[in-house]
Amino acid sequence: MNFDIKSDFKDIVKNILSAIYATSKDELSDDYNTLVIRFSKFIRQRALLERKWTVKISSNINIPNNLKDGFESLVNALKEGVGILRYTTTQIDYIEHDDMMLDCDGFYHFHLSNLVHPKNPNFNRRTDERAFVYCDAKNSTAYIVDIYKHGAENNDIKDRIKKLWKEFPEACKYSVHEGKLLVNFDDKDVMELRKNQINAGIQLDENHYYMPPFGITTAATSTLDTFFLMQINKALDNIEQLVRKEILPNMKDENITDIKIYNTNFAICLKFLSDSKTKLDMVLFNDMCELLQPASTLQIRSIAHQE
Repeated sequence: MNFDIKSDFKDIVKNILSAIYATSKDELSDDYNTLVIRFSKFIRQRALLERKWTVKISSNINIPNNLKDGFESLVNALKEGVGILRYTTTQIDYIEHDDMMLDCDGFYHFHLSNLVHPKNPNFNRRTDERAFVYCDAKNSTAYIVDIYKHGAENNDIKDRIKKLWKEFPEACKYSVHEGKLLVNFDDKDVMELRKNQINAGIQLDENHYYMPPFGITTAATSTLDTFFLMQINKALDNIEQLVRKEILPNMKDENITDIKIYNTNFAICLKFLSDSKTKLDMVLFNDMCELLQPASTLQIRSIAHQE
Protein backbone atom coordinates (compact mmCIF):
# COMPACT_ATOMS: atom_id res chain seq x y z
CA MET A 1 0.00 0.00 0.00
CA ASN A 2 1.31 3.42 -0.97
CA PHE A 3 0.70 6.60 1.01
CA ASP A 4 2.30 10.02 0.71
CA ILE A 5 2.55 12.01 3.94
CA LYS A 6 4.32 14.95 2.29
CA SER A 7 1.72 15.21 -0.46
CA ASP A 8 -1.00 15.30 2.22
CA PHE A 9 0.91 17.97 4.12
CA LYS A 10 1.27 20.04 0.95
CA ASP A 11 -2.51 19.96 0.56
CA ILE A 12 -2.93 21.00 4.20
CA VAL A 13 -0.60 23.98 3.78
CA LYS A 14 -2.25 24.99 0.52
CA ASN A 15 -5.68 24.94 2.17
CA ILE A 16 -4.47 27.02 5.10
CA LEU A 17 -2.67 29.59 2.94
CA SER A 18 -5.68 29.85 0.66
CA ALA A 19 -7.92 30.63 3.65
CA ILE A 20 -5.45 33.01 5.32
CA TYR A 21 -4.77 35.10 2.23
CA ALA A 22 -8.27 34.78 0.72
CA THR A 23 -6.94 33.47 -2.56
CA SER A 24 -7.87 30.53 -4.77
CA LYS A 25 -5.82 27.38 -4.31
CA ASP A 26 -5.38 27.34 -8.08
CA GLU A 27 -3.49 30.64 -7.82
CA LEU A 28 -1.01 29.22 -5.32
CA SER A 29 2.16 27.45 -6.33
CA ASP A 30 1.88 23.67 -6.43
CA ASP A 31 5.53 23.29 -5.47
CA TYR A 32 5.90 21.64 -2.05
CA ASN A 33 9.01 23.58 -0.99
CA THR A 34 7.55 26.94 -2.02
CA LEU A 35 4.33 26.33 -0.10
CA VAL A 36 6.05 25.22 3.11
CA ILE A 37 8.45 28.19 2.98
CA ARG A 38 5.50 30.55 2.51
CA PHE A 39 3.75 28.96 5.46
CA SER A 40 6.88 29.44 7.56
CA LYS A 41 6.98 33.09 6.52
CA PHE A 42 3.36 33.49 7.63
CA ILE A 43 4.24 32.10 11.05
CA ARG A 44 7.24 34.43 11.44
CA GLN A 45 5.70 37.60 10.04
CA ARG A 46 2.27 37.29 11.47
CA ALA A 47 1.46 34.52 13.91
CA LEU A 48 4.62 35.26 15.92
CA LEU A 49 3.12 38.59 16.89
CA GLU A 50 0.06 37.01 18.50
CA ARG A 51 1.84 36.60 21.83
CA LYS A 52 2.79 38.61 24.91
CA TRP A 53 6.17 40.34 24.94
CA THR A 54 8.40 41.77 27.61
CA VAL A 55 9.06 45.29 26.29
CA LYS A 56 12.38 47.12 26.69
CA ILE A 57 12.64 50.69 25.41
CA SER A 58 15.86 52.47 24.46
CA SER A 59 16.86 55.14 26.97
CA ASN A 60 17.68 57.56 24.13
CA ILE A 61 14.45 57.26 22.18
CA ASN A 62 12.76 60.53 21.17
CA ILE A 63 9.00 60.21 20.72
CA PRO A 64 7.30 63.11 18.86
CA ASN A 65 4.46 64.61 20.88
CA ASN A 66 1.87 63.80 18.22
CA LEU A 67 2.83 60.11 18.32
CA LYS A 68 3.04 59.54 22.07
CA ASP A 69 -0.48 58.11 22.36
CA GLY A 70 0.12 55.76 19.45
CA PHE A 71 3.48 54.72 20.87
CA GLU A 72 1.91 53.95 24.24
CA SER A 73 -0.83 51.95 22.54
CA LEU A 74 1.79 49.92 20.66
CA VAL A 75 3.69 49.18 23.87
CA ASN A 76 0.48 48.01 25.55
CA ALA A 77 -0.40 45.83 22.55
CA LEU A 78 3.03 44.16 22.71
CA LYS A 79 2.75 43.58 26.46
CA GLU A 80 -0.78 42.21 26.23
CA GLY A 81 -0.24 40.27 23.00
CA VAL A 82 -3.44 41.71 21.54
CA GLY A 83 -3.83 43.77 18.37
CA ILE A 84 -0.14 43.94 17.49
CA LEU A 85 -0.81 43.27 13.82
CA ARG A 86 -2.73 46.54 13.56
CA TYR A 87 0.56 48.43 13.72
CA THR A 88 2.38 46.44 11.02
CA THR A 89 2.59 47.10 7.31
CA THR A 90 -0.60 46.38 5.35
CA GLN A 91 1.59 44.41 2.95
CA ILE A 92 1.55 41.59 5.48
CA ASP A 93 -1.85 40.68 4.05
CA TYR A 94 -0.26 39.63 0.74
CA ILE A 95 1.28 36.18 0.39
CA GLU A 96 4.11 37.41 -1.85
CA HIS A 97 5.24 40.05 0.65
CA ASP A 98 8.87 39.67 1.68
CA ASP A 99 10.49 41.66 4.47
CA MET A 100 14.26 41.69 4.06
CA MET A 101 14.79 43.64 7.28
CA LEU A 102 12.93 40.95 9.21
CA ASP A 103 14.55 38.12 7.27
CA CYS A 104 18.09 39.36 7.89
CA ASP A 105 18.06 41.24 11.17
CA GLY A 106 14.87 40.30 13.02
CA PHE A 107 13.47 43.85 13.08
CA TYR A 108 9.81 44.77 12.73
CA HIS A 109 8.64 48.31 12.07
CA PHE A 110 5.38 49.47 13.63
CA HIS A 111 3.27 52.48 12.73
CA LEU A 112 2.49 54.81 15.62
CA SER A 113 -1.15 55.76 15.30
CA ASN A 114 -3.93 54.34 17.45
CA LEU A 115 -6.60 55.49 14.96
CA VAL A 116 -8.24 53.11 12.50
CA HIS A 117 -6.90 53.01 8.94
CA PRO A 118 -9.47 54.83 6.72
CA LYS A 119 -9.31 52.19 3.96
CA ASN A 120 -8.44 49.04 5.87
CA PRO A 121 -10.09 48.67 9.29
CA ASN A 122 -7.84 45.73 10.17
CA PHE A 123 -4.94 48.17 10.58
CA ASN A 124 -4.23 51.51 12.22
CA ARG A 125 -3.47 54.69 10.29
CA ARG A 126 -0.07 54.87 8.63
CA THR A 127 2.56 57.19 10.07
CA ASP A 128 5.76 58.46 8.45
CA GLU A 129 7.64 57.79 11.68
CA ARG A 130 7.68 54.19 12.85
CA ALA A 131 9.11 52.28 15.80
CA PHE A 132 11.84 49.81 14.87
CA VAL A 133 11.63 46.82 17.17
CA TYR A 134 13.88 43.79 17.46
CA CYS A 135 11.77 40.81 18.56
CA ASP A 136 13.68 38.03 20.29
CA ALA A 137 11.35 35.03 20.15
CA LYS A 138 13.50 32.88 22.43
CA ASN A 139 12.94 35.07 25.47
CA SER A 140 9.76 36.82 24.24
CA THR A 141 11.38 40.22 24.52
CA ALA A 142 10.67 43.15 22.19
CA TYR A 143 13.48 45.72 22.12
CA ILE A 144 12.23 49.11 20.90
CA VAL A 145 15.42 50.58 19.48
CA ASP A 146 14.32 53.92 18.03
CA ILE A 147 11.81 55.79 15.88
CA TYR A 148 12.75 56.37 12.24
CA LYS A 149 11.05 57.99 9.28
CA HIS A 150 9.96 56.08 6.21
CA GLY A 151 12.88 54.63 4.28
CA ALA A 152 14.96 53.69 7.30
CA GLU A 153 14.61 50.01 6.37
CA ASN A 154 17.21 50.63 3.66
CA ASN A 155 18.99 53.78 4.80
CA ASP A 156 19.61 53.36 8.53
CA ILE A 157 20.69 49.74 8.76
CA LYS A 158 23.96 50.37 10.59
CA ASP A 159 22.43 52.99 12.88
CA ARG A 160 19.67 50.74 14.22
CA ILE A 161 22.03 47.79 14.65
CA LYS A 162 24.57 49.94 16.51
CA LYS A 163 21.82 51.22 18.80
CA LEU A 164 20.57 47.68 19.46
CA TRP A 165 24.10 46.61 20.35
CA LYS A 166 24.84 49.62 22.59
CA GLU A 167 21.47 49.67 24.38
CA PHE A 168 20.70 45.95 24.52
CA PRO A 169 23.92 43.94 24.05
CA GLU A 170 22.19 40.78 25.28
CA ALA A 171 19.89 40.89 22.25
CA CYS A 172 22.71 40.51 19.73
CA LYS A 173 25.42 38.71 21.70
CA TYR A 174 25.58 35.96 19.07
CA SER A 175 25.60 38.38 16.14
CA VAL A 176 28.39 40.75 17.22
CA HIS A 177 31.97 39.48 17.07
CA GLU A 178 35.42 40.84 17.81
CA GLY A 179 37.47 41.71 14.76
CA LYS A 180 37.72 43.97 11.76
CA LEU A 181 36.23 43.33 8.32
CA LEU A 182 38.36 43.80 5.21
CA VAL A 183 35.61 45.99 3.69
CA ASN A 184 33.51 48.49 5.62
CA PHE A 185 30.15 48.43 3.78
CA ASP A 186 27.76 51.34 4.01
CA ASP A 187 23.96 51.01 4.04
CA LYS A 188 23.64 51.17 0.27
CA ASP A 189 26.27 48.45 -0.16
CA VAL A 190 24.54 46.21 2.39
CA MET A 191 21.17 46.53 0.65
CA GLU A 192 22.61 45.81 -2.78
CA LEU A 193 24.42 42.75 -1.46
CA ARG A 194 21.27 41.48 0.24
CA LYS A 195 19.28 41.94 -2.97
CA ASN A 196 21.84 39.65 -4.58
CA GLN A 197 21.52 37.06 -1.82
CA ILE A 198 24.75 37.96 -0.04
CA ASN A 199 24.70 38.37 3.74
CA ALA A 200 27.09 41.23 4.48
CA GLY A 201 28.88 41.92 7.72
CA ILE A 202 28.75 45.43 9.19
CA GLN A 203 31.61 47.08 11.06
CA LEU A 204 30.27 48.59 14.30
CA ASP A 205 33.48 50.11 15.70
CA GLU A 206 37.20 49.51 15.44
CA ASN A 207 37.03 46.14 17.17
CA HIS A 208 33.53 44.73 16.59
CA TYR A 209 31.49 43.71 13.60
CA TYR A 210 27.95 42.43 13.11
CA MET A 211 26.79 39.45 11.05
CA PRO A 212 23.05 38.99 10.37
CA PRO A 213 21.71 36.36 12.80
CA PHE A 214 19.41 34.96 10.13
CA GLY A 215 20.00 36.10 6.54
CA ILE A 216 18.90 34.91 3.12
CA THR A 217 19.88 31.95 0.98
CA THR A 218 21.10 31.92 -2.62
CA ALA A 219 17.52 31.01 -3.55
CA ALA A 220 16.42 34.38 -2.09
CA THR A 221 14.52 32.75 0.77
CA SER A 222 15.02 33.37 4.46
CA THR A 223 17.42 30.94 6.12
CA LEU A 224 14.86 30.60 8.93
CA ASP A 225 12.21 29.47 6.44
CA THR A 226 14.66 27.04 4.87
CA PHE A 227 15.47 25.54 8.28
CA PHE A 228 11.72 25.32 8.93
CA LEU A 229 11.34 23.32 5.72
CA MET A 230 14.13 20.96 6.76
CA GLN A 231 12.63 20.44 10.21
CA ILE A 232 9.16 19.84 8.79
CA ASN A 233 10.57 17.22 6.43
CA LYS A 234 12.23 15.43 9.35
CA ALA A 235 8.99 15.52 11.32
CA LEU A 236 6.99 14.11 8.41
CA ASP A 237 9.56 11.35 7.94
CA ASN A 238 9.15 10.53 11.65
CA ILE A 239 5.39 10.30 11.21
CA GLU A 240 5.86 7.89 8.31
CA GLN A 241 8.17 5.74 10.41
CA LEU A 242 5.65 5.80 13.23
CA VAL A 243 2.99 4.53 10.82
CA ARG A 244 5.11 1.83 9.21
CA LYS A 245 6.88 0.46 12.27
CA GLU A 246 4.49 0.99 15.19
CA ILE A 247 0.91 1.35 13.99
CA LEU A 248 0.48 -0.73 10.84
CA PRO A 249 1.99 -3.92 12.36
CA ASN A 250 -0.72 -3.77 15.03
CA MET A 251 -3.45 -3.31 12.40
CA LYS A 252 -2.50 -6.05 9.94
CA ASP A 253 -5.94 -7.69 10.30
CA GLU A 254 -7.82 -4.48 9.51
CA ASN A 255 -7.24 -4.50 5.74
CA ILE A 256 -6.04 -0.89 5.69
CA THR A 257 -6.46 0.58 2.19
CA ASP A 258 -5.52 4.22 2.72
CA ILE A 259 -3.60 6.37 5.21
CA LYS A 260 -3.51 10.13 5.25
CA ILE A 261 -2.82 13.12 7.45
CA TYR A 262 -5.23 16.03 7.51
CA ASN A 263 -5.81 19.15 9.58
CA THR A 264 -8.56 20.52 11.76
CA ASN A 265 -7.66 24.20 11.96
CA PHE A 266 -3.99 23.96 13.03
CA ALA A 267 -4.19 20.47 14.54
CA ILE A 268 -2.62 17.59 12.56
CA CYS A 269 -4.55 14.32 12.49
CA LEU A 270 -3.81 10.87 11.10
CA LYS A 271 -6.51 8.62 9.61
CA PHE A 272 -6.52 4.95 8.65
CA LEU A 273 -9.20 3.69 6.28
CA SER A 274 -10.39 0.26 5.24
CA ASP A 275 -12.15 0.89 1.96
CA SER A 276 -14.40 3.81 2.93
CA LYS A 277 -14.59 3.01 6.63
CA THR A 278 -12.49 4.81 9.21
CA LYS A 279 -10.55 2.34 11.33
CA LEU A 280 -8.44 4.77 13.29
CA ASP A 281 -8.49 8.56 13.53
CA MET A 282 -6.01 10.21 15.86
CA VAL A 283 -4.65 13.63 16.74
CA LEU A 284 -0.89 13.75 16.29
CA PHE A 285 -0.35 17.41 17.13
CA ASN A 286 -2.69 19.98 18.64
CA ASP A 287 -0.80 22.69 16.78
CA MET A 288 1.24 22.49 13.58
CA CYS A 289 4.14 24.26 15.28
CA GLU A 290 4.62 21.15 17.42
CA LEU A 291 5.97 19.50 14.27
CA LEU A 292 9.16 21.44 14.99
CA GLN A 293 9.75 19.72 18.31
CA PRO A 294 12.56 17.14 18.54
CA ALA A 295 11.67 13.72 17.14
CA SER A 296 11.84 12.15 20.60
CA THR A 297 8.77 14.13 21.66
CA LEU A 298 6.63 12.72 18.84
CA GLN A 299 3.71 10.88 20.37
CA ILE A 300 0.06 10.24 19.68
CA ARG A 301 -2.05 12.79 21.53
CA SER A 302 -5.44 11.10 21.47
CA ILE A 303 -7.58 8.65 19.57
CA ALA A 304 -10.59 10.46 18.18
CA HIS A 305 -12.43 7.54 16.59
CA GLN A 306 -11.95 3.83 16.17
CA GLU A 307 -14.23 1.13 14.77
